[in-house]
Amino acid sequence: MAKTEYTEESRWTSAEYNLSVARLAWSAVKGDMDCSARQQVALALDDAKNILYSVPAPDISGVRQKLTVWWGESLSEDSYASSVNCKVIGDLTRIELQLLGVEEAEASGRTPEEAAEQADAWQAAHREYHDHARLLTEGRSPSRDQREADAIVDVMFQATDALLDLPAPSIHGVIQKLELIWEMDRLETVVDGTIYVNVMRDLHGLSNPTYRPGDDLH
Repeated sequence: MAKTEYTEESRWTSAEYNLSVARLAWSAVKGDMDCSARQQVALALDDAKNILYSVPAPDISGVRQKLTVWWGESLSEDSYASSVNCKVIGDLTRIELQLLGVEEAEASGRTPEEAAEQADAWQAAHREYHDHARLLTEGRSPSRDQREADAIVDVMFQATDALLDLPAPSIHGVIQKLELIWEMDRLETVVDGTIYVNVMRDLHGLSNPTYRPGDDLH
């Protein structure tokens, strides 16, 4: 008997298929009066989602799918968090189209001039955030110019709002957004930490083919 070879692509295809089957099963039993049947299918659905998160995404579309599954129905909520998450999904869609050669107007609805202006604004907010984050960690120093920590944090919050609102100009920009979004809650549960690690691995790998897990920690 020939030995089956499992490639990353086949693992991803299998994970997608298993999730679709689990979703169909859940649709069939979610109104069932048999609590044990619902519980079993719910566990199978959770397992299928966790497998999808853990398998390396082969492309930007795969990362987008992971985040869409993770955020789920909350994406349709009328909240600030939902709007920020939807913008990340939009960023990934736009970047994927641009990498495929789709023109700016069709990929994002912006003129090239508008795209360049927003990219400049993104870079300015990015510098503002990291410059003030550095000042905050320095403690009292001449470069702080007697500024209190609260004032520095206020500037960082304003820069964060700008970064989350503006279109991310690249995959690295999406990474920065997700770092900010998940800064406080990525380790609240084991699953939160897992989705963070796996999505960051995917994005770093897609932006840098020589990337290896852990490179971003140095």
